[in-house]
Amino acid sequence: EVAEALAEAPAEAPAEAKGRGGAVAASAPAAAPEAAGPLVLARPKAAVAEPLLIREYCLQAVDEELNAAVSALLARLMTFQDKVYAHDPAKAHAKRRLVVGLREAGRSLRTSRAKMVIVAHNVEQVGAPGALDDMVEDVLKLSKVKYNPMVEKHPDIELEEREEAVPIVFAHTRRSLSKALRRQLRSSVAAILNYDGANAEFKHVASLAAERREQWRAWAARAEQQQAARDHEVHLRATLGDAAVDKRVHAHRTYLGTGAMHPPRYLTLEPKRAKPPKNERNARGAENSGAAYVRRHVDPVQLDLGLIDSGTPRET
Repeated sequence: EVAEALAEAPAEAPAEAKGRGGAVAASAPAAAPEAAGPLVLARPKAAVAEPLLIREYCLQAVDEELNAAVSALLARLMTFQDKVYAHDPAKAHAKRRLVVGLREAGRSLRTSRAKMVIVAHNVEQVGAPGALDDMVEDVLKLSKVKYNPMVEKHPDIELEEREEAVPIVFAHTRRSLSKALRRQLRSSVAAILNYDGANAEFKHVASLAAERREQWRAWAARAEQQQAARDHEVHLRATLGDAAVDKRVHAHRTYLGTGAMHPPRYLTLEPKRAKPPKNERNARGAENSGAAYVRRHVDPVQLDLGLIDSGTPRET
């Protein structure tokens, strides 16, 4: 629709237009008004979801064990939901086990139906008003406070805190989360509405996520990480301005439980263990034939805390 509107714009309109997330779109100058074609909207580079990026909103360590537990929970819930849908689609829609997407997750939190929210750690960074960054912030906020419809007309209303916060689990990339949900389109968020029949998997995911949050807190409390957070805030103020940064800092302190604006981090490669000589591998016997000497992507949080043993071969 935006492209059609730009195409119908008069010829004297500027050659650059704002696209999604504040991206600048430009078209080649036309020789004559009647020869001018539609403007091409360019996707902002900052909106690319990098698979190794862990955004600043992810206040938790991320690892393969947690990802596997989340996949098992989602697979079980999807199996239950598919069985109901095969018998009665209308009933399956009315009694959904989970919903996917930022809007659906926000709606389930407003109605207090969400029991857990799973957020990918590399959601696209789009800072325009009402865009992805604001939607992620709303999801994180509504997990700790109750929604009040009057806040739309009176933004100064103080929202009431929930008796028990809805657990937020940061796991998977957008691509791997969509695979766990059996979806072709990439997904950023999934909200679990009903986990009956998967209680063990649900509790296991909640326990693992709680442990990873404690790991992140221990890592963020280090002096070098506190200094990195202060430097990051200075950089943001120089680039975004004080008003935008003050809003982010307020959200972090009020809803995320930390006063520091930690910069995003990247998953790193675990060092590869050297293979032993061939005759030594043959002497070990068949019990160790499944050991794989491969590299894995690991969270710097666990790497800096010494929780990753890079010299141990991983079982396939």
